[in-house]
Amino acid sequence: MTKTLKISVLAVSALAALTTVSAAQAQSFGGLPTVTPQAQADRARRAADSDRGRDTVRQERPSYVVVDKGGPGGGQQRQSYDTIQSAVDAVAWGGVVVVMPGIYEENVVLSRSVSLQGDRGAGAGVEIIPASGEAPCLSFLPTHFNDHAMVSNITFRPGARLSKQTASINGDINASVNGSMDAKPCVDVTGGIFTMVESTVDGAGAHRGDLVHISGGTATLEKNQFTGGRRGISVSQNHALWDRALLIDNIVSNNLVEGVHLEGVSSMLATGNLINANGRGLVYNGRGAATLVGNKILNNQSHGLLLDQDAHQVLVRLNQIWSNKGDGIKVFSSGGLIEDNDIDGNMGAEISTVGHLDTVPTIINDVAANKRSPKRGGWAINQPRAN
Repeated sequence: MTKTLKISVLAVSALAALTTVSAAQAQSFGGLPTVTPQAQADRARRAADSDRGRDTVRQERPSYVVVDKGGPGGGQQRQSYDTIQSAVDAVAWGGVVVVMPGIYEENVVLSRSVSLQGDRGAGAGVEIIPASGEAPCLSFLPTHFNDHAMVSNITFRPGARLSKQTASINGDINASVNGSMDAKPCVDVTGGIFTMVESTVDGAGAHRGDLVHISGGTATLEKNQFTGGRRGISVSQNHALWDRALLIDNIVSNNLVEGVHLEGVSSMLATGNLINANGRGLVYNGRGAATLVGNKILNNQSHGLLLDQDAHQVLVRLNQIWSNKGDGIKVFSSGGLIEDNDIDGNMGAEISTVGHLDTVPTIINDVAANKRSPKRGGWAINQPRAN
């Protein structure tokens, strides 16, 4: 009887140990911890509650929530919120927030991994109008460097609350605007990993700031439309190792000063974009490696592509640069390679360079004649820089 009791006690102890090991393994993958920032925060909160003498039960956040001003409807059992921000604050780390069609007046802040998706069903779509002009329509301020926010199928209208601006564009850009030119960007990305897909930012010609500003992290903008702002896309990343910007298949049009402005030390890729009817088309003034390939830069009020004096390691290849009112490509003492671009119908030179010949890119081009191209092969060298 005594032996049987001892065996039973040992069996219970072994089962308890096995349960403990299994629970530990549930928090690991291949022996490595897989604890999310949310789990860490929950542990810290439970520890604080325990120190205060309170026994709490862990509240799991939902991984999928819906934003719908009209409520869930249809008898569907789902957790629904009437503002985007409340849903973002409630969802689990890495969760999904689906926004039903409607107009939402708020300034949204994302601080951790989340997917923000506009519903693709029937309806007028999802529109976000900033409740305050003192903050961006959407800010991504990640808590951790590897937080990943994804935004898709949403229209932002930052100009809906701003007075209409008037502008005149002459020469390289002379703008007269009613009001400040330093408005907050509509979409502001400071770090982490950010992806925007199939969305629209429409300043309606009234937004006085950048439509999208990227100052850090790895950012991908793909198949979006950016129109009616001071600048369409502005990138100024300052870390060469982990900052990246990828601009793919976007439409950037009708922006007052520039369609796309790139600077900083990070690697940048712009490919497949239509940059049309802006002040300047695309300006690159970065010290990192940049690849500008396969873009259409058309009908801009000044130069199609401007490579400024800080530009280094830039590859300009297979772009279509047509019908701009300045030069097709304007180069200020930049390095790199300009090759096989289609440059035609611009009011100025096909390619004009300013600076010492040792500081201009290698130019290997098959180009057509412009309306006022110089006789020397369609491009001009060592012209004095205008003030």
